[in-house]
Amino acid sequence: MVIDAPVVFQSLAMPFHIYEVIKLPLSINHQYEFYTSLSTEISAIAFNRDVNYFLQITGANNRPHGSVRHVTHSSDLFVECIKSTCSRGLVQGDVTEVKAHCRYSVHRAPYPRGVLRLYENTFLFINTTTLQVQCLKTVFQNDTVLLDLVEHALL
Repeated sequence: MVIDAPVVFQSLAMPFHIYEVIKLPLSINHQYEFYTSLSTEISAIAFNRDVNYFLQITGANNRPHGSVRHVTHSSDLFVECIKSTCSRGLVQGDVTEVKAHCRYSVHRAPYPRGVLRLYENTFLFINTTTLQVQCLKTVFQNDTVLLDLVEHALL
Protein backbone atom coordinates (compact mmCIF):
# COMPACT_ATOMS: atom_id res chain seq x y z
CA MET A 1 0.00 0.00 0.00
CA VAL A 2 1.29 3.49 -0.86
CA ILE A 3 -0.01 6.40 1.22
CA ASP A 4 -1.28 9.49 -0.62
CA ALA A 5 -1.06 12.40 1.84
CA PRO A 6 -0.75 16.17 1.28
CA VAL A 7 2.64 16.32 3.03
CA VAL A 8 6.20 16.10 1.82
CA PHE A 9 7.78 13.12 3.57
CA GLN A 10 9.91 10.90 1.38
CA SER A 11 9.48 8.06 3.91
CA LEU A 12 5.71 7.93 3.26
CA ALA A 13 6.37 6.98 -0.36
CA MET A 14 7.68 3.59 0.80
CA PRO A 15 5.27 0.63 0.72
CA PHE A 16 3.49 -0.11 4.00
CA HIS A 17 2.28 -3.54 5.11
CA ILE A 18 -1.24 -3.69 6.51
CA TYR A 19 -1.93 -5.71 9.65
CA GLU A 20 -5.55 -6.31 10.59
CA VAL A 21 -6.31 -6.23 14.33
CA ILE A 22 -8.31 -9.35 15.24
CA LYS A 23 -9.87 -9.22 18.69
CA LEU A 24 -9.83 -12.66 20.34
CA PRO A 25 -11.38 -13.51 23.71
CA LEU A 26 -8.65 -14.35 26.24
CA SER A 27 -8.94 -16.04 29.62
CA ILE A 28 -7.83 -14.16 32.72
CA ASN A 29 -4.94 -15.97 34.43
CA HIS A 30 -6.53 -19.38 33.79
CA GLN A 31 -9.73 -18.33 35.58
CA TYR A 32 -12.41 -19.60 33.25
CA GLU A 33 -15.34 -17.73 34.80
CA PHE A 34 -14.19 -14.47 33.17
CA TYR A 35 -12.53 -13.52 29.90
CA THR A 36 -11.28 -10.30 28.32
CA SER A 37 -11.40 -8.83 24.86
CA LEU A 38 -9.53 -5.91 23.35
CA SER A 39 -11.72 -2.78 23.30
CA THR A 40 -10.01 -0.53 20.81
CA GLU A 41 -11.30 1.18 17.71
CA ILE A 42 -8.09 0.26 15.87
CA SER A 43 -9.06 -2.03 12.99
CA ALA A 44 -5.72 -2.14 11.15
CA ILE A 45 -2.17 -0.80 11.28
CA ALA A 46 -0.05 0.09 8.23
CA PHE A 47 3.62 -0.37 9.03
CA ASN A 48 7.07 -0.43 7.45
CA ARG A 49 10.18 -1.20 9.53
CA ASP A 50 12.24 1.40 7.64
CA VAL A 51 9.83 4.29 8.35
CA ASN A 52 9.63 6.18 11.66
CA TYR A 53 5.83 6.43 11.45
CA PHE A 54 2.99 3.99 11.14
CA LEU A 55 -0.63 4.55 10.22
CA GLN A 56 -3.30 3.67 12.78
CA ILE A 57 -6.59 2.87 11.00
CA THR A 58 -9.83 2.99 12.99
CA GLY A 59 -13.35 1.87 12.21
CA ALA A 60 -14.52 -1.47 10.82
CA ASN A 61 -15.63 0.06 7.51
CA ASN A 62 -12.42 2.06 7.10
CA ARG A 63 -10.14 -0.81 6.09
CA PRO A 64 -7.84 -0.13 3.16
CA HIS A 65 -8.82 -1.34 -0.30
CA GLY A 66 -6.34 -1.30 -3.13
CA SER A 67 -2.73 -0.22 -3.08
CA VAL A 68 -3.11 3.55 -2.46
CA ARG A 69 -4.50 5.06 0.74
CA HIS A 70 -5.94 8.60 0.66
CA VAL A 71 -5.64 9.98 4.20
CA THR A 72 -7.01 13.49 3.65
CA HIS A 73 -10.62 12.67 4.56
CA SER A 74 -10.34 9.90 7.09
CA SER A 75 -9.85 9.35 10.81
CA ASP A 76 -6.48 7.65 10.22
CA LEU A 77 -3.71 8.73 12.54
CA PHE A 78 0.02 8.84 11.89
CA VAL A 79 1.95 7.81 15.00
CA GLU A 80 5.68 8.14 15.59
CA CYS A 81 7.37 4.83 16.33
CA ILE A 82 9.20 6.29 19.33
CA LYS A 83 5.94 7.07 21.21
CA SER A 84 4.57 4.38 23.47
CA THR A 85 1.00 3.68 22.24
CA CYS A 86 -1.49 0.86 21.93
CA SER A 87 -0.75 0.62 18.19
CA ARG A 88 2.97 0.33 18.71
CA GLY A 89 2.45 -2.35 21.35
CA LEU A 90 0.30 -4.35 18.93
CA VAL A 91 2.82 -4.00 16.07
CA GLN A 92 5.81 -4.91 18.22
CA GLY A 93 4.00 -7.62 20.18
CA ASP A 94 4.93 -5.93 23.46
CA VAL A 95 2.44 -7.27 26.02
CA THR A 96 3.50 -4.72 28.67
CA GLU A 97 2.85 -1.83 26.29
CA VAL A 98 -0.47 -3.32 25.16
CA LYS A 99 -1.59 -3.69 28.79
CA ALA A 100 -0.53 -0.12 29.57
CA HIS A 101 -2.12 1.63 26.57
CA CYS A 102 -4.97 -0.52 25.21
CA ARG A 103 -8.41 -0.87 26.75
CA TYR A 104 -9.95 -4.24 27.61
CA SER A 105 -13.48 -5.34 28.37
CA VAL A 106 -14.04 -8.02 31.02
CA HIS A 107 -16.89 -10.45 30.38
CA ARG A 108 -18.43 -13.25 32.42
CA ALA A 109 -18.11 -16.72 30.91
CA PRO A 110 -19.21 -18.64 28.92
CA TYR A 111 -17.30 -17.52 25.87
CA PRO A 112 -19.59 -16.32 23.08
CA ARG A 113 -20.25 -18.87 20.37
CA GLY A 114 -18.85 -17.70 17.08
CA VAL A 115 -16.46 -17.97 14.17
CA LEU A 116 -13.58 -15.55 13.53
CA ARG A 117 -11.87 -15.44 10.15
CA LEU A 118 -8.13 -15.27 10.83
CA TYR A 119 -6.87 -15.61 7.27
CA GLU A 120 -8.35 -16.33 3.87
CA ASN A 121 -9.03 -20.02 4.60
CA THR A 122 -8.31 -20.16 8.35
CA PHE A 123 -11.09 -19.83 10.91
CA LEU A 124 -11.18 -19.88 14.70
CA PHE A 125 -14.27 -21.52 16.19
CA ILE A 126 -15.11 -20.27 19.67
CA ASN A 127 -17.29 -22.29 22.08
CA THR A 128 -18.33 -24.64 19.28
CA THR A 129 -18.25 -28.43 19.58
CA THR A 130 -19.90 -29.58 16.34
CA LEU A 131 -19.69 -28.11 12.87
CA GLN A 132 -22.11 -28.98 10.10
CA VAL A 133 -20.62 -28.62 6.62
CA GLN A 134 -22.87 -28.73 3.61
CA CYS A 135 -21.20 -29.41 0.28
CA LEU A 136 -23.06 -28.26 -2.80
CA LYS A 137 -22.59 -29.84 -6.23
CA THR A 138 -20.23 -32.56 -5.11
CA VAL A 139 -19.84 -36.25 -5.80
CA PHE A 140 -20.23 -37.23 -2.14
CA GLN A 141 -22.97 -39.68 -1.23
CA ASN A 142 -24.27 -37.41 1.53
CA ASP A 143 -24.09 -33.63 1.11
CA THR A 144 -24.03 -32.98 4.88
CA VAL A 145 -21.03 -33.81 7.07
CA LEU A 146 -20.82 -33.44 10.86
CA LEU A 147 -17.38 -32.73 12.29
CA ASP A 148 -16.53 -33.00 15.98
CA LEU A 149 -14.10 -30.23 16.89
CA VAL A 150 -11.28 -30.91 19.33
CA GLU A 151 -11.44 -28.67 22.40
CA HIS A 152 -8.37 -26.63 23.28
CA ALA A 153 -8.09 -24.34 26.27
CA LEU A 154 -7.17 -20.76 25.48
CA LEU A 155 -3.73 -19.84 26.76
